Amino acid sequence: MRFTSVVLGLGLVLSTMTQLRFPGIPLGPGEILLVLYVLAVLPFGLLKWRTVDCGSFFSMRKKLVFSYLVLFLLLLIGAWLGYRSGVNQYEDSIRDLLAYALCFCVSLGIVVSHDSPQAAFGSLRYLLWTSVVITAVVWLIAFLLGEIGPFNFWYGGYGVRFVSLAMNPNQNALLLISLPFLLLFVLRVFGVSRNFKLAGIVLAAIGLAAGWGTGSAALRLSWLILLPLVILTPILIRDGKRLLTAEKAFLASLFLGALLVFLSSAGIVLAVLEVVLPASTLATLLDVFAPAVHGVMPAIGTSHADRLLLSGGAEWTDRFVLWRNAWLVIKDSFLFGYGPGPLSGLQGPFGGSEAHNSLLDWSMATGVIGGLVLSALALYVAWHCLSARCTDLFFALLALSMFGMAHQVLRHPLVWAMLTLFAIAVSGRLIFRLEPNAVKQEIG
Repeated sequence: MRFTSVVLGLGLVLSTMTQLRFPGIPLGPGEILLVLYVLAVLPFGLLKWRTVDCGSFFSMRKKLVFSYLVLFLLLLIGAWLGYRSGVNQYEDSIRDLLAYALCFCVSLGIVVSHDSPQAAFGSLRYLLWTSVVITAVVWLIAFLLGEIGPFNFWYGGYGVRFVSLAMNPNQNALLLISLPFLLLFVLRVFGVSRNFKLAGIVLAAIGLAAGWGTGSAALRLSWLILLPLVILTPILIRDGKRLLTAEKAFLASLFLGALLVFLSSAGIVLAVLEVVLPASTLATLLDVFAPAVHGVMPAIGTSHADRLLLSGGAEWTDRFVLWRNAWLVIKDSFLFGYGPGPLSGLQGPFGGSEAHNSLLDWSMATGVIGGLVLSALALYVAWHCLSARCTDLFFALLALSMFGMAHQVLRHPLVWAMLTLFAIAVSGRLIFRLEPNAVKQEIG
């Protein structure tokens, strides 16, 4: 189990480092390790699944398996509809289908090989330290050398935006956005021995600096909003077997905040406005709002964002147009979508660009049904994190969802693997306590 957890963590981290991929194909060391992980755990895990008691019909692991099978089936239905209607490019659809297939196979492998919350704790620890150590090493090399051969560690010039070994700084930001919350979780569950305390502090500090150094506005905004809440949580939630009324109210407010983040995407707001307002009025609102975004977001981050074009040649502030056109695609195939692929566009729907909003891109691929299933699964896991008072993982999931509002992150195995590990980690009848080495306490 320990060896496969190391392989899983290393594969997930390297899969975000897209400079390591082989020329011309979306395959690199990370993807190869993940395929080996799937081959090592999935067949034997499925055999074991049939011979041992894996919990009741409504257990978390079985819900995850059912959800992933439904989501992938919806993806196949959407791809078939897109192919039959001719609106989706065959090569783009096949490439994305293979990426999603790897994501779901890795997630299913995690489900069948992690039969307890403790197993998920261990895999999350390996994932955290693998990402921190590799990032710290690359960070130091980047400052000392700037680049090595074909590998360029900076975007926009030396010291501007840290990309690590990714092609895009936002891919590196995706790896690091959950780092502070996972660090708090691992410290609370396992603690840190005296021998490794100083090294752990140094590595964590470098990891946080590297995350901020990506220049990602989505990452910086998420950290500025969520890290103060993480600091306030131990003050507002006291240790004890039962939650007091005030603590329940605090947890309820956090859950409502999660619901707001998941469902109040700017893309959804635009969809409502499109129905309520005339097209000319909506266009006027976008023209008024876009300059404000141009002025505010660079103050948070995203230096040299004007050089970082989105798919289809769009600039970063064209997301509003891409979201609006994504809804036109969804309305055209409301229930099942048109399969994966760049279906939004600047001039109109089906223009060869992603929406750069994970929920909208997923809904274009799988329809409203797929969007609702995915949202329900994420909210269900978030609710279980709060029910167990595992607020570290809750905030990590919240940070991922906020990052996904501005980027398409669902093709990355890292996102699905973290969602799966979070769900298994809080699947037992456990209540987490806030002090280190007081991992859990069974409740009634």
